Amino acid sequence: MTCDGTGWLYLRKPNGYEFARYCDCAANIKIQRLIQSAKVPKDYEAVTINSFDINIYEYKKDQNIAAMAKRLCINYVRDFERFKMEEKGLYLHSEKRGSDKTRLAISLLNALIKQTKVEGFYITTKNLFDELRASFNEGTTQTILNKFMSVNVLVLDDLGVEKTSEWIESTFTQILDTRMNQKLVTIITSNLTQDQLDEIYISGRISSRIKKMTVPIQMPSEDIRAKLAKNANDDILRDLLF
Repeated sequence: MTCDGTGWLYLRKPNGYEFARYCDCAANIKIQRLIQSAKVPKDYEAVTINSFDINIYEYKKDQNIAAMAKRLCINYVRDFERFKMEEKGLYLHSEKRGSDKTRLAISLLNALIKQTKVEGFYITTKNLFDELRASFNEGTTQTILNKFMSVNVLVLDDLGVEKTSEWIESTFTQILDTRMNQKLVTIITSNLTQDQLDEIYISGRISSRIKKMTVPIQMPSEDIRAKLAKNANDDILRDLLF
């Protein structure tokens, strides 16, 4: 007997008594719903930390850096409750675009959702501020802002690529302050080190908060995006030939 995707099994005892219980698939259904509500991109819904391939990097130095980043992320998930109590997220940074920071950050989010059933949300910083701007005329700005300020685990991707302004700095400071005060976890990726953030956010308020809220993790200085795309295309061509 299956639950047909409802998460509940309806059973009947020999005496005719009917009752319902959770199906074994209920946990998986909840996890999938949490991943979908976290707005994880479709291409990344199944990625895991364990499947993060350090050998995709060409140079030994970058492979070692990737191996360390992978190990740190595994340990972070393992000891998440401790790091949450210490109010620490992670800051994945690399000077190169396409170094797979996004993939590892989303792998972290997926792992936390699966292991702790935590509510999370993924968004690029550019899209975050685009959403807020679009909400001005609709009068929903505070509702959207509250979403970013209150979700248990927020993954902010590509910090520093957005065009900055006084409004952006002020709004971003408000988001970080609220999350810091509520002891919520923030995971960030950027092409900038934490110290270099002051070159973009000149008030210095952003970098100081991020340094308090996150532990920096270096990623390889190697662009592997094109290499991964080529490997995927090669696999498809191989399938088409047979």
